[in-house]
Amino acid sequence: MAIKTIEQLKKFFRKGLYPTENNFADVLDSFRHKGSKVPLADVNGLPDALNRKCDTIVVDNINKTQAQINKDIDRLISMQEQQGENIDELRETDEEHQKSISRINETVREQDGKIETIQTQLAGKAPIGENGKVPSQYLPEALDDVLEFDSIDENSSASVKMSTYTGTIGRVVYLSKYNRFACVAQGVYYDNWSGADPFGFIDNNGRVPMSGKLYVDKSTNKTYRWSGSTIVCTGNPIAVGYTEGTAYPGNAGTQLSQDVQTATQKATEAKTAADTAKTTASAAQTTANTAKTNADSALTKATEAKTAAEAAVLATEFILFNGVWNNIVNGIKLQTAGGSPQIFFLPEEKVFVASLGGFDFADNWDGAACYGIPQRNGGRTPYPNRIYVDTSTGLTYRWEKNCLLPLTFSHSLSCQSRDRNLYIFGAQKYLDAGLVPYIFRLTRKRNFYDGPHPHHSETRRGWNVMGNSEVISIDRESGLVSFSTTEHRYWCSPGQRKHNNFNTEAVNLVTINCDKNGFLKVSWGDKSVHMIKSKHRLTGEGQPWRRLSLPFGIAFGPRNSNPGKLMTLSDMASPLATFTLRNFNDEWNFGK
Repeated sequence: MAIKTIEQLKKFFRKGLYPTENNFADVLDSFRHKGSKVPLADVNGLPDALNRKCDTIVVDNINKTQAQINKDIDRLISMQEQQGENIDELRETDEEHQKSISRINETVREQDGKIETIQTQLAGKAPIGENGKVPSQYLPEALDDVLEFDSIDENSSASVKMSTYTGTIGRVVYLSKYNRFACVAQGVYYDNWSGADPFGFIDNNGRVPMSGKLYVDKSTNKTYRWSGSTIVCTGNPIAVGYTEGTAYPGNAGTQLSQDVQTATQKATEAKTAADTAKTTASAAQTTANTAKTNADSALTKATEAKTAAEAAVLATEFILFNGVWNNIVNGIKLQTAGGSPQIFFLPEEKVFVASLGGFDFADNWDGAACYGIPQRNGGRTPYPNRIYVDTSTGLTYRWEKNCLLPLTFSHSLSCQSRDRNLYIFGAQKYLDAGLVPYIFRLTRKRNFYDGPHPHHSETRRGWNVMGNSEVISIDRESGLVSFSTTEHRYWCSPGQRKHNNFNTEAVNLVTINCDKNGFLKVSWGDKSVHMIKSKHRLTGEGQPWRRLSLPFGIAFGPRNSNPGKLMTLSDMASPLATFTLRNFNDEWNFGK
C-alpha cells in the first residue's frame, strides 16, 4: 500500500482484471480526502506569488486610515456620552409631561362622569317650541313609562294558560296568587296577549312586572311599582298625565331649564379642560413623541366630552314622521313636494322621504333640513342626535348602528320551546322597525386553514352568523320560528326566499346524510359529526347514538346591503336569544 501514479492505478482496473484489496488501498493513499487540509509547503510557488504584492506606500496609507478611524471612534464615544446626558434630560422632561397627562386624563374621566350624569338627567325630557318641537299634549302615550291595568284579582284558584289571547274582551289583571300580570277572558287566564310585552317578562304564571315602570289600577286609581317580589302602592292616588294649556308637561319646563343650564356649565368646564390638554400637548410635542401622542389623546377625549355635552342638549328635540314604508316601487324622485306632505322612513334605503301620493316619493319638502342629511340618490339620512316620533305607532326612534332603532324597545328577547315548536318573545317591535332576524351558531373550536401555510383561525371562535331571513322566518304575531327546508339553505343569496319552503320542525335546522360506508352524519353550518361513535362503527357492536346539544341564537339587525360583509353580533340591534337543539337517537327537539 503506497502512493501510485495515475498510470499505475489505471492498470489495476483494466478490462477483465479483478482489483484486490491492496489495489483499492493504493487508490485511497494516492489522493487527498476532501476533508484534509493542504499544507502551504505543498503548494508550489505560493511564497513567490505572494511576495511583493503589498506596496509600502499602501501599508502607510492603511496605517494612516486606521489612525483616522481611531480618532473617529473616540469622537463617536464622546458624542454617545453627550447623547446619554441628553436622553436623561429628555426622560426627566417626559416624566413631567406624563404627570401632566395623568392629571389631564383624570380631568377627562371626571368630565365623562359629569356628562353621563347630564345625559341621565336629560333622558326623557320633552321640550316644546317651533321648528319640529312637539307640544306635550300631542306626544303619544307610548312615550310614558306608566301602564294601566283593570284590577287586582284575588282569585286563589286561578290557573294561567300558556297561550296567547287574541280576542277583544280580555281584561288585564294582577294575580295576587302568583304576583304576575295576566289577561282574563270568560274565566280563562292567559300569559300572553296583544300589547303584553311592556307589562314584563313572560314565565309560566304570566308576566313578571318591570321595576322601571308604574302600574295604575283603573278600578281604584292607585299607582303601584314592582318591589322585586310584589307590587306596592306608591302613595296617595294620583292622576297621571299632562297639564292642559301649559307649555310643558307638569314641572318638566322648569326642570329642563335647570338641566340645560347645568349642561352648558359642564360643557364650559369640558372646553377649559380641552384647552389645557391642547397646551400641554403642544409642549410635549417639542420634547418627546410619546408625550405628544398621549397629550393628543387627552385633547381628543376632552373634545368628545364637550361634544357629548352639546349632543345631550340637542338630543331632546323631537321630529315627527308618519310611519315606516317597507315597499318602494317607483324610486325616489329628485323634486320638492308641495303643501304639507306625509313623511315616511324607508328602511331599505335608510332615508326619510315625502309622499307625493300613491307609490311616488320626493326627496325634498318644506322643513326637510330638520330630518337629516341629503343623499345623492334622494332622501335624507337621520341625524344621530335627534329623536324621531312615529305618529302612527307612538314609537320613538334614534339613529344608531346605521339603522333607525325604537327607544321603547323592551330588552326582553327570549326563546322558548312549546309543543315541540320554537317561539321567540319580544321580536314584534324589531320586525316592525324593519329589522331582519339572523341565526347564529356557537363555534367552540378554531377552524383549520389548509393552504400554503396551514394555521388555525383566531377570528371564528365564538358566536358566528349561520343564516339570515332567507333561512329563518318568524311569525310577527305569535313569535313562531320556522326554518328553510331548501337544500344548501345556508348558502342563500338575496332573493332566494321565494324559492324556499319553511317548516317548524327542529330537524330542519340540521342536515342528516350518510358517509360512504352508510353511517349517519349530522351537519350544521360547515360542522358535521357522526351519529355513532367511531369505536362502534369499527366493531359494529351496540352502535349507540350520540347525544348532542347544539347551541344556537337569534338576533335582529339591519338588512345586509353589502354581500361581501360578514355580519357579527356587534352589528345587531338586539340582544342574542339563545336556544339548543337536542336529539334522542334520531328524534330532534328544541331546548333552552
